[in-house]
Amino acid sequence: MQNIQAQINDLTSFMNTEVYVSLDEAVKAALVRKKVELCGIYFLEIASKLNRNKQNGCYAPHKAVMIMAVMDLVKSGNITSNVILLDKELKGKFKEIWHRVVPIGSPYKCEYHNPFTHLDSAPFWNLSCEKNKAIITSEALFAFSHEESRTAIRHFLIHSIRKDTISEEYAESHHGINWMVAEDMIAFAPVLGMLIAI
Repeated sequence: MQNIQAQINDLTSFMNTEVYVSLDEAVKAALVRKKVELCGIYFLEIASKLNRNKQNGCYAPHKAVMIMAVMDLVKSGNITSNVILLDKELKGKFKEIWHRVVPIGSPYKCEYHNPFTHLDSAPFWNLSCEKNKAIITSEALFAFSHEESRTAIRHFLIHSIRKDTISEEYAESHHGINWMVAEDMIAFAPVLGMLIAI
């Protein structure tokens, strides 16, 4: 992790020099791709070590959903700097993603205040003394700003939610609950419509 951080720092410093400015566009693009790759690796390492609440063997998906909400708002241009506000856009995006990716029947509720605050334990997120404001690292913002790293991070987070938000122990004691997520149900809807028509 420290080695990756050092490589990112060196590359960032070089990209702020006159030498970098004078380089051919193809070389600059290759260096940007390298930085995207490094920042993606940096952030996936952080994501794999998120400290999450656990109940009945089920891990809380809140922090993963909050990260995806921030990434989506960076992609849409609603977030343009490393300042993150718990405003109506972030709350709305959090709820939207929660209802798409968290399994139906999860023991957890869709609450955005706690993950916004508790992400402060992760090295990329610094809670401000101002209410409902956080600062993310430049590496995280860079990773969130590029489609390649954003896609890799999103896939990792969704996989972790599907893998450990519902434990076998919890599922066995809660029979008859549909463990599909909304995205699965939306994908299945056309098939279900055809079956009903038959």
